Amino acid sequence: MPRKRKKRSKLIYLIIIVLMLSTSYALLSQSLSIKGIVKGIYFEGYTIDKESNPNITVSNLKRNSWQEGSNYKYQITFTVKNISNEVLDNYKLILTFNSPIIDVSIWNHNYEIDDRKLIVKSQSQLAVNQNIEVSFIITVGINNLILAKIKTESITTTEEIDPNLFLVTFNRSNGWGNYTYQYNVTVQNKTNTSLVYWQINVELPSGTNFNSGWNAIFSQTENILTIKNESYNGQLAPNQSASFGMQLNTNIQNFVPNKYTVMVR
Repeated sequence: MPRKRKKRSKLIYLIIIVLMLSTSYALLSQSLSIKGIVKGIYFEGYTIDKESNPNITVSNLKRNSWQEGSNYKYQITFTVKNISNEVLDNYKLILTFNSPIIDVSIWNHNYEIDDRKLIVKSQSQLAVNQNIEVSFIITVGINNLILAKIKTESITTTEEIDPNLFLVTFNRSNGWGNYTYQYNVTVQNKTNTSLVYWQINVELPSGTNFNSGWNAIFSQTENILTIKNESYNGQLAPNQSASFGMQLNTNIQNFVPNKYTVMVR
């Protein structure tokens, strides 16, 4: 009988410990108000800022370092992933280190330096479930650089733009029946800044409906046809163009869309 009591006591003791650890983790996670997927409170040597976009994850941190003169260089690489069901554009990573930053060399991204912070800005959109590698070499004056925190952001606001600053040209290229027309459409950024997203809201007359399209994302609600860029043609530098095609069914002979508004960011 004493042996059974000892085994039972050990089992109860283990159960109590597991429950206490689970409760402690839940309370700590709640107090930090961490959003999105939590891969440990202390995540691969750095913390994820609690105000981060929960749809962007960071993983697979790799680091190499070497001395160059009186300074130290660190090559840092990690993976960014869009886990939402929408395309993310204009995403930004704010990396906080334990030392002022002297210089940065980076691939496929833009950046800004703000003392101990490196602000990495995307040059392209991040499609649904897409992974992208972020890699850069940072120069500092210490030999024990620590990446303390990462904050992820994505700007989703849009603004209406003057059509003269974002040219949309509908060219009717084919037609058949009574009446189905095919259009080759070109858009061009005439602003002096790069755009990462565009959306055209076309007002269709009564009896006209969207049939099919390509190289853009289409949806129609009542008489408004909404056309959004794909992940690969949303970013337009000044004077850069993109094109897409579509077909409309209409009861108007030789119809060409001419009423629309444009939203960009």
